[in-house]
Amino acid sequence: MSRRRALFLALAALALAGRVEASAALASPPLDDDEEPPALAENAAAAAAAAPAVVEIEVRSNAPLPEKPDVASLLDLAVGEPATDVRVRRTLRNVEASGLASEVEIYTRPADSGPGVVAILVLRAAVQVDAVKIAGQLGLPLTELENALEQQPDQPLEEDRVVRGVFALEDRYKANGYLGARVRVAVSTDPARQRATVTYQVTAGPRATVASVGFDGGAAGTVGTAPFTPAALVAELRTKPGAPYRQSTVREDSDRLERWLIRQGYNLARVDAPREQIDAEKNQVAVTFPVRIGPKLVLEVVGASRQALLKNGLLPFLGDEGYDDALVIQSVAKIKDYYQGRGHYHVKVASSDRREDGTLRLAITIEPGPAYTLKDIRFTGNRGVSGDQLASLMATSERRLLALGSGRLVDSELAKDLDNVRSYYALQGYPQAKVGPPQVDEQGRTLTLGIPVQEGRRELVGKLVFSGVEALDWSQVKPRLPLAAGGPFNAYLLDTLLDTLRAAFADRGYDQAQVSAATTWDAEHTRADITVSAIAGLQAVIDRIIVRGNRKTKTEVIRRFAGVERGQPISARRLLEIERKLYALGVFSQVKVDLTRAGLGATGRDVVIRVEEGKDRSLTYGAGFDTQDGPRGLLGFSSSNVGGNGYRFTSDLRLAARNKRIRVLFDQPYVGHYQIPLTSSLFYIQDTEPSNSFEVRRWGAREEAVRQLGRSRFSLALDYRVVKLNVKQGVA
Repeated sequence: MSRRRALFLALAALALAGRVEASAALASPPLDDDEEPPALAENAAAAAAAAPAVVEIEVRSNAPLPEKPDVASLLDLAVGEPATDVRVRRTLRNVEASGLASEVEIYTRPADSGPGVVAILVLRAAVQVDAVKIAGQLGLPLTELENALEQQPDQPLEEDRVVRGVFALEDRYKANGYLGARVRVAVSTDPARQRATVTYQVTAGPRATVASVGFDGGAAGTVGTAPFTPAALVAELRTKPGAPYRQSTVREDSDRLERWLIRQGYNLARVDAPREQIDAEKNQVAVTFPVRIGPKLVLEVVGASRQALLKNGLLPFLGDEGYDDALVIQSVAKIKDYYQGRGHYHVKVASSDRREDGTLRLAITIEPGPAYTLKDIRFTGNRGVSGDQLASLMATSERRLLALGSGRLVDSELAKDLDNVRSYYALQGYPQAKVGPPQVDEQGRTLTLGIPVQEGRRELVGKLVFSGVEALDWSQVKPRLPLAAGGPFNAYLLDTLLDTLRAAFADRGYDQAQVSAATTWDAEHTRADITVSAIAGLQAVIDRIIVRGNRKTKTEVIRRFAGVERGQPISARRLLEIERKLYALGVFSQVKVDLTRAGLGATGRDVVIRVEEGKDRSLTYGAGFDTQDGPRGLLGFSSSNVGGNGYRFTSDLRLAARNKRIRVLFDQPYVGHYQIPLTSSLFYIQDTEPSNSFEVRRWGAREEAVRQLGRSRFSLALDYRVVKLNVKQGVA
């Protein structure tokens, strides 16, 4: 009799005997309903007192389960504790989030002797994937095909993932020219073990070839390749008639051909996405590139060196992006900035173009004019902010010794400076401040810049009152707030303050906190009293940390590196931090960290860490020949997850006629319970002098521990080295 059948017969017998009490509230509540409704929360103590105590917990499954401690860590029910609805719901949520079972139920029956109940956790184990295989006539590298699949070993079997794998493989084959490839999938399941093997059977078939490569001007019956012959264009492509067809190569050839035409001086050339016509019977693809060659660009520069302009990046329309009017306008502006930055304030730059005989002639005329020096900058009308403070906000400055670039007036840079001054005034509480227009006075070859300012009224913060922020560590939050009583008022600063508080609440686990502000102005609209109100809501704290998808890496290693514990507040930022830490371990190709959904009145949330492990072993080898040292050889081996602990082991051996090098490295990302990286290394080096007169041998070991605190890096190292010199006989 199968274990599954025996389980359900036993449950049926117990039910007939009246010994199993199943409640709808206990049997299958939704996953996200993990807490009591608020209306019942105040009666939680009374409910716990009335609930029967658990005297024993039985875990039954229709398939073998992982080690007992793994399952036990998911249970919120405990021997000696009351079997409340909340504990039952938490247990169901934890087990379901773990992926151990596709269906979970909890039953209770009276204890065989004395008061209390026996809690029976019944699991219908989720089918786990033992292996994912790709068999048949592949045609493509196996690793490339495996990377296209979503369903991975040691994960729950999911029909959608398996089916999407078929489509992904078919798309991969089609893109590589196997137009008739067929992919079938079969899933074999061991009911007793609830384990499955997914096998994709592939028949790649013959690879399609390129029947022809053609060009047209984008309209029927037109040819747009002149003055180039089609053969000349084909020579620049990787797609050739008779070559194996690859979709990515064909599409890359559009950009490749366009860049080549631009480099030939046809800067207006455009090559659109190719059209592909498939002949299924012949297993061939005819490729047609829509090409518009356009006129050849002839550039004439008057008043400057074309080569100098190119060297300084002032002619962007000659680059790979091609020619258009916007790039010419951009080029004129860049040239003007360039010359003004060298003192030619009144430089004149003009462009004109004309078409003739299939050629676009572009002329850029530059009249630099004399060089000027900016001697002084004066602000007028400013009272609340000093001229020195305003000048410090500007990149434009008068001539100063040892200050490169000073004393130059550039219109575009000055416009940015004035915008910066206006923004500064706004943040200082002057919402109506006007800055400019600038006035430039000339005296010989010197310039004086005058900047008029109308400050207008200033708005300040009067009273700044906070309510509902008791859940925050105010000593940490207050210094980060951009508004303060008596300081300048600005609507942007107020929005920033509210966002800062929301982020602080979220970091403390109050991700649904509501923060708002009420502002009251005085009669002159110069002083604002602000009341900031917050409703923190429920705090999300960690209940369980559930790890899924790890095959080799130990669960406790992942939990340790996550750096969070039960009862701690949890936030979206903390989840991203967990992902970053686990990626830094260098073991996983993918990490995703989520929270289980919160039910009505929920506080405890499960952190579910899903990982996919990358390849943890690699072998490196190589050989070569050097005219001085003779033959050389290299052999290396590395493992990034030794023993499932996240330890990295690396060794390499380099041999040559005159030297030998052996190195062994062992990296530990943590020491005990402390995340302090520790690197251990051994080395042996033997070098022979080219004349063979002496030989040097070095060997030793090194231990180094590193600790990063903020921006500071501290390390402690123990280093042992031995150097031995051997002089050959007969050498003085």
